[in-house]
Amino acid sequence: MENAILVAMSLQIANRRSLNIVANNIANMNTTGFKAENVLFEQILQEVSSGTEVGSKISFVQDKAVFRNFEDGGLVETGGAIDVALSGKGFFVIDTPDGRRYTRNGNFQMDEEGRLVTSEQHPVLDITGNPIVIGPDENDIQIAKDGSIETSLGPKTSFDVVTFDNLNDMRKVGGSMYETEQDPFPAENVSVHQGMIETSNVQPIMEITKMIEVSRAYQSAASMINDAEDLQRKAVDELSGTN
Repeated sequence: MENAILVAMSLQIANRRSLNIVANNIANMNTTGFKAENVLFEQILQEVSSGTEVGSKISFVQDKAVFRNFEDGGLVETGGAIDVALSGKGFFVIDTPDGRRYTRNGNFQMDEEGRLVTSEQHPVLDITGNPIVIGPDENDIQIAKDGSIETSLGPKTSFDVVTFDNLNDMRKVGGSMYETEQDPFPAENVSVHQGMIETSNVQPIMEITKMIEVSRAYQSAASMINDAEDLQRKAVDELSGTN
């Protein structure tokens, strides 16, 4: 009975983790550039070392990791000259006090120095590794699909759009940004779209369905624990002669 409780508890913990991930997906379904997350589970076999089942193995479940779906989200037209979206597996490069970070959120702004920045005021970098700066005498900003930027004074620079060998090795650090120890390299087959932003790729109906399924599994595990505890209490009562 103790083994049954332990197995059910491992299932309950895993389901709670999954429920948190699903809830986070739903909460971010309107977050620009957000990528849906899923939990990867693994089976853990543990040998029984006591009782009448010595030598047999018990199967536990554990949430091993979180992986992201990096498929493109939809593109929404904003008309903003410095709103840019990516299609394909690429990231904008951002300069922060903690080092370079990477994002799909192209809802950029212009700071007082004319630099293109994120909503957290971190500069967006160009292919030379410098902040993208638009001078006060420049207007009519044009951004091509290859990321090159042109203004009323002519060609200027290009966005640094990069990618990595293992996208799921990237870690979220807040502000729709990621960090990684991997070396970036220029992204291929990626297009930059001016006047648009990329929406979240979360599919609300699928996530709500998943939440219902996980909630039921969590409740089932809780019922298993309660039933096993009831059996233990009855066994104790019978052995002690209470009944």
